[in-house]
Amino acid sequence: MPKIRASNNLITNYTKRIQSGFTLLEIMVVTAIIGVMATLLVGAVMQDNDRTAKLEAERFMAVLAELQDEAVLAGVPFSVQFSGGGYTTTTALTDSSGGGDDSLLKQRRLQDGVTMRSEIFSVDDESEDENGEPLPAAVLIDTMGETTGFEVRFVGDDTQYIVFINEQGQLSLKASPL
Repeated sequence: MPKIRASNNLITNYTKRIQSGFTLLEIMVVTAIIGVMATLLVGAVMQDNDRTAKLEAERFMAVLAELQDEAVLAGVPFSVQFSGGGYTTTTALTDSSGGGDDSLLKQRRLQDGVTMRSEIFSVDDESEDENGEPLPAAVLIDTMGETTGFEVRFVGDDTQYIVFINEQGQLSLKASPL
């Protein structure tokens, strides 16, 4: 019986065909992956003013909620006064030594790209300081945690986020397209 020997000829022919380099498919896959990563990076790096407006509105709500809690716990009324680029929280007492966490009592600036519009309801128009000057409109938080009616709009590019006191006296947030 003749012996059958496996030919190494097939193996050598196959190894000769293998070339160095990348196939078109491999290059296209890597290019697609780089494109997706670049898109995600640009989206993360570029400032999204609508997202920033939402974050500012949520931060404002958190500050007000903390002021309400502090007003009840410390027995000290607080106020929030608005300026063009932010808001300032203070005690509503003439001397600011009446309690409260000092980290709450400061001026907060809005991030770039976000504007704020405020409207205060049920403000006593006859409010005056010790010199008889009219007080600027402010959200007042009394020692029971009750808050003056208000509506503050944090405006981004396409959406505005409205922080307000609802009918039950609770802080609320709603989004509204521009």
